[in-house]
Amino acid sequence: MFWKKEKICEDLIDFSMRHISTGMINAYILKILYEKEGFSKIGYRYEYTRIGQRFILYTYSGCNPHLKQFFKDRCPGMIEEAIRSMDEQMPCSWEKWANGFEFVVPYKEK
Repeated sequence: MFWKKEKICEDLIDFSMRHISTGMINAYILKILYEKEGFSKIGYRYEYTRIGQRFILYTYSGCNPHLKQFFKDRCPGMIEEAIRSMDEQMPCSWEKWANGFEFVVPYKEK
């Protein structure tokens, strides 16, 4: 009678939005996580919580276990510092699957 809704994504880590732009997150995902570390299918969103504004990196459910472990081995402060130290901004495009999952891909002009 009751259907369990399938979870399509899972959060990896959340960190403060202070002094970080979406362009900096795009650069971190594309240059560090995709190119250097070899991961893929990562997206982000932002939320306003009672403790402040937060960015949340996420991936699809059932993703590469090494990706989840990468973020378990790092605290939010390490991720913030890595993003700020890049001192680079990049545009990105988003790919959306039929199930609604969206993730960052390199920028494509329309």
